Amino acid sequence: ENASEEEEEEEDPHGNNVRNLDSHDRLADRLKNDAMERSGRSRRQLANLLVAPSGDDAADAADADTDADDDSAPTRASAGMVWRGHRLAVTGLALTDDDATAYSVSKEGTIIQWDIETGAKIKFPRIPDVVVDPTKGGGGPMAPPRCGAATLLCCAVSPERHLLCTAGTDKRIHVYDTRSMKQVQEFASHRGSVTSLCIRKGTGQMFSVSTDRTLKVWSLDDMAYVDTLFGHQSEVMAVAPQRKERVVTVGRDRTCRFWKVAEDSQLIFRPNPGAGQLECCAFTSPDTWVTGSDDGTVSLWSTTKKRAVMSWGGVHGFGGLEGSAHGITAPKFSTPDELDAAVASRAATQEHCGVSAAAVAAPVGGGWQPQQQVQQQQ
Repeated sequence: ENASEEEEEEEDPHGNNVRNLDSHDRLADRLKNDAMERSGRSRRQLANLLVAPSGDDAADAADADTDADDDSAPTRASAGMVWRGHRLAVTGLALTDDDATAYSVSKEGTIIQWDIETGAKIKFPRIPDVVVDPTKGGGGPMAPPRCGAATLLCCAVSPERHLLCTAGTDKRIHVYDTRSMKQVQEFASHRGSVTSLCIRKGTGQMFSVSTDRTLKVWSLDDMAYVDTLFGHQSEVMAVAPQRKERVVTVGRDRTCRFWKVAEDSQLIFRPNPGAGQLECCAFTSPDTWVTGSDDGTVSLWSTTKKRAVMSWGGVHGFGGLEGSAHGITAPKFSTPDELDAAVASRAATQEHCGVSAAAVAAPVGGGWQPQQQVQQQQ
């Protein structure tokens, strides 16, 4: 007891209690981190912690879990997790702030809730087809198509309000209660397929973009339409929010637009001539964001420059230069070892799929050729 008391009363040369200083520093750091988190300026280093499943892991998981309707736990691969539940392509994914629950939507119109820790899945009840009521609006150009209206393209979740929003080709935004898994509201205002949804963190403000070239603002607190912003000259593909009333959108008109919603103003940014169409976007800080193109280019943008601050071409291995190793163009800051690892991974995947190494440049021109056909031609 005497030793513990002496330890508690230990003082530095300036006469300050060392233990109290440590506790004060920890408290100050915690308050600082909380303030940065609320303001949206907190950053976490995650890239070096992510490990993607290899081709062999995905193939083993596919062999072990062939039944898509089986509600058993997903197959755990050696370097990740493979989940199966949708019959057709997954088109949207939303993750809660606590990283505990994920929601996915797909082309066949199903919604699945996933538990991140256990991998357990729960399917939402399928809603009936939309019936237009002339007395409530939503008809004419806003009426759903006669074919393919069940396809869902995007989703967004608001865990504070226990709400999940989905949208797709029926031109509607469906709002669900995540506790009862029942639809509580339906918004009809777009005149084309809704391609992307997002909810501003900590608020009930929701943004949606569509093939009708508009950006719309909604209030989940009042369950009401708020405003429509115009500017894009073609289909709008994606929207990303930040903590302030600022969003960024990308569209098929080859523009990236930074919107100041409260002021109803926008800044227009354009990629370099010859670049691909912008298809996705995400904020990295209040004044910078990244975009992805259909040609495999990832670009970093800033509000201080009209052109991209930096671009990386072929970061996912597509559109490589002719004569390059396995069609792969290394990112700007990659090392030779990383390029060799990417080449080896692609070669292993091609061997597993039965694709000839002679056809590795097929995305540039021509189709893929199975290994047997190449051998016959030789």
